[in-house]
Amino acid sequence: MPALQFPKTAISLLDKAQINVADSYEDKWLIYNIAPGCNQDDNWELFETAVRNNGGFTPEDDELEELGWCWSAETHGHELKTLQDVLDFHFGIISRRIAGEPTGQKHFTYEFGFVVIANSEWRDRGVIAVSHLNPA
Repeated sequence: MPALQFPKTAISLLDKAQINVADSYEDKWLIYNIAPGCNQDDNWELFETAVRNNGGFTPEDDELEELGWCWSAETHGHELKTLQDVLDFHFGIISRRIAGEPTGQKHFTYEFGFVVIANSEWRDRGVIAVSHLNPA
């Protein structure tokens, strides 16, 4: 697997996000889907499973979106085929949010991590979670 290349501005953007977007801990982790053979239904299945298995509670169907910590990413026609594409797209969201511009997402986006369905066998093999860890 090739190494991911973070944008040259990645550290600056993450530092600014940490200062300027202090409420990020309440924002949604975006679910991206780059697996051939998977579709939007897989995103919703992962979303519902993650929400129902998180925190030891079982929300009602009408509470899933409100209480869930993740949400399917709105890519608006951008073709994301690789994890690198997802990383670049996600940093674009971070950049727009810091600049006060619309991000194109339904919810506020958690800047410091995202989830990717990268294989059609994700139910058995899992998904990829990418997260920025602050070495504090």
